[in-house]
Amino acid sequence: MYDPELRIETARLMLRQPRMAVWRHLMTAVGSWTVMGFGMFSALEWRTGKWLGRVGATMPAASQAVARRLGSVNRGPGRLPAPLEDSVVELWGQTREQWQVNRLAVGRHCVAKQAMRRGATS
Repeated sequence: MYDPELRIETARLMLRQPRMAVWRHLMTAVGSWTVMGFGMFSALEWRTGKWLGRVGATMPAASQAVARRLGSVNRGPGRLPAPLEDSVVELWGQTREQWQVNRLAVGRHCVAKQAMRRGATS
């Protein structure tokens, strides 16, 4: 049970129980990797080590749908870098030229959708 008063303090550190939301996120991430074999990655700024947030797929099928929507295609099997080099993954992507064309199409689609939400007609 979470007790906000339970903590250990030293000159340099304060140790306390994780808040329930933090604990839930941690257990979700650990469970996802353990049970499903995929999950979120922590994004860190290389120079400072500052945590920037989480990135990655929590639902591969949904991520593939987003990739398709952005114009990417499945380029076949590939491998992850060490230490996960034994893992086979699907590589999704597109060339720089394809991205330049596709991002304009996606942008036009988003502008049209926003206009429809506002009730504008063209």
